[in-house]
Amino acid sequence: MAADLPIADNGLESRSFPCASDAHFAHKRTDRHVAAKRGEDVKAAGTVPRLRQNQARTTYELLSTDNTLGEDSLYWNLGYWAQARTYDAACRDLALLLSEAAALNAADEVLDVGFGFGDADLLWMERHAPRHIVGLNITPSQVETARRRAAQHCVADRVEFRTGSATSP
Repeated sequence: MAADLPIADNGLESRSFPCASDAHFAHKRTDRHVAAKRGEDVKAAGTVPRLRQNQARTTYELLSTDNTLGEDSLYWNLGYWAQARTYDAACRDLALLLSEAAALNAADEVLDVGFGFGDADLLWMERHAPRHIVGLNITPSQVETARRRAAQHCVADRVEFRTGSATSP
């Protein structure tokens, strides 16, 4: 069961959505609703998510693989610090907590949106061996790096990293 994601409704009201994509579409509708109430161009309001996507892509391209947070990994998350003593351990613990909560197993097919450099996907392949993982990421350099890493770990036939956005039509 997916956790509800709270979404602010630009001061109109606060609601919860069962998944991030629902929250995105509600946010897009809200942008247009607020623009219409202000007498602004409603079509221009619909471009806000695309601008945010381009800003995110540019930011992540700048970060590249120069991750000074990790000792051995390329994780870009905040980790789960219940028992971890290092950044890498905390990031692995977070990925494992998620996979265990999802009861990930060999029969599963996984969609990982925003996979970074593929650290979690490679860990899941090692620990749970799902049938197939498809990763979707807006940052081409991260996709290329993740593909190389999947080949190095001999799982490129079961892990497919793609460039794209989960919020694009």
